[in-house]
Amino acid sequence: MRRITRSLPAVLTLAACVLATPALGQIDTLPTPDKTSYSQAEKQELQAFVSARLDLIGGSDAPAREKARRELLAPLGRPGVSVAFRRAFREASLDQLGTLAASTDDAVAINALVVLGEIADDQARQIVQRHTADERVAVRYASIAAMTRTFRAIDQTSPAIDAGRVTEMVRHLTDRLEAEPDASVADAIVRSLLAAASIDRDGFATPATIATTGLGAGVGARLRAAEDTDRQVTLMTAVRAAEAFAGRLAAAGTVSPEAARAGAGFAGEVLAHLAYRAREGDMPAADGWEADLVTLSERNIVFAALKLGGRITAPGLPALVESGDASGFYTAVSELVLGLNAKPCDLPQEDMQRIRDALAGK
Repeated sequence: MRRITRSLPAVLTLAACVLATPALGQIDTLPTPDKTSYSQAEKQELQAFVSARLDLIGGSDAPAREKARRELLAPLGRPGVSVAFRRAFREASLDQLGTLAASTDDAVAINALVVLGEIADDQARQIVQRHTADERVAVRYASIAAMTRTFRAIDQTSPAIDAGRVTEMVRHLTDRLEAEPDASVADAIVRSLLAAASIDRDGFATPATIATTGLGAGVGARLRAAEDTDRQVTLMTAVRAAEAFAGRLAAAGTVSPEAARAGAGFAGEVLAHLAYRAREGDMPAADGWEADLVTLSERNIVFAALKLGGRITAPGLPALVESGDASGFYTAVSELVLGLNAKPCDLPQEDMQRIRDALAGK
């Protein structure tokens, strides 16, 4: 099975911003990040540190700008960073970061959005979220990457944002997944939703569940609607989502019924779509993204049924793909996915309608 790697030409500006390792030496004299409150003197010290670097981010010297961004990210990435520290950092930076995020210079806007995502509180989130519909592909991509940073901060550190606001973020992303015109940005949205779905923290089960269910419906719809020019990227995104469902469904332990049904529904829609294309003369190649999707989707339906307390026998769809038997493939898929409305999967009518539409090429 192919490992998902792909360059994204429209977002090359992000490479240094998203992947660079933060510098550490410059933060040694800052207040420790694990305190529950900060004195006025400590806040002034943080303000001086932040302001000097934000001035550089807004400048035209690219190396200085990148160095400033790394230094701004470094204190937020220290172990044990507290809610109080994030809020003090936000107070010192938010106004200027909001202005920089709205810059017409892509590099300036991207750097500001990356820092806002790492602040990971509600006021920073609001600025980031506004830019997910920017007319510039690179800025949209950066805003989604920033939201991913926020989800990871919630999962790994003390959250500076409540679950209700995180739910709002997730619903916004599921809406953007439907509306986003660029396949590479849509792939970033899927990765962000996967990060949200992986949040394992008391009180955050609702946004994680909404991310899981929205992910399946959104990716399935995009795959069915993809133009030929976007199909390979969209297939890669679908495989990414299917692998995530497979990892969750095959793992030991319990999975929520909503997550299990979302995995089965997504798998059913994907298989129905591929079966329709096979019937129309476009059988999945035995070695490609579509073959991976067939394998993963069949597996996900089987494991979803087990998680829901029942059993579904795998019909051997990968072997049918290998043989090139389009008629047999369509028949086997139809029998498998049209039965998902019965126990144990018991998919809701909305999910079953998407599956029937996919089988009919609608």
